[in-house]
Amino acid sequence: MISAIATIGILMIAYFQFKKIRAQNSSQILFHLEDEWNGKPMRLKRKNLANELHKALINPEIRRSHLTLLNQIEDILDFFEKVSYLTNKGELDFELVYQIYSHDLIYYWTIIEKLEFISYVRNNRPNGKNFYCHCETLFKKIIKERDKEMIEDNNLLKFCAEEEGNLVIEK
Repeated sequence: MISAIATIGILMIAYFQFKKIRAQNSSQILFHLEDEWNGKPMRLKRKNLANELHKALINPEIRRSHLTLLNQIEDILDFFEKVSYLTNKGELDFELVYQIYSHDLIYYWTIIEKLEFISYVRNNRPNGKNFYCHCETLFKKIIKERDKEMIEDNNLLKFCAEEEGNLVIEK
């Protein structure tokens, strides 16, 4: 009887230690992701992409030239796919990811989808139908929590302008 109680006690301690270690790992991953997202190379990519997306939202002709923006778009979507995969698998806490990335993810995903880049990639790449599925899943989960008015066209243009203006690239 005593050994059973001791075993249960040890298992409970191990469980709580495991949860603590997992939370610490999640925090470390988020710090690394934040460094990547706000690092100079990604900030420059985001600034340039925001400028191009802004133009594409205004000018329908630019929308048709998918290949010119594809590499820039994929850099951003690949980052969000990584965050989404880790979140969907439970490696990152949804609430933390929501607080840190929901604003940017909602706007980037909405603009890129509206400009038909997602469907372009999914239809024109080998195994493309599987591209950015984790990102889409996280987007849908986040959008349930947020105000859908934020993704109206005038707000999409404002977001692009904010990204262009707010991402000061330090020398």
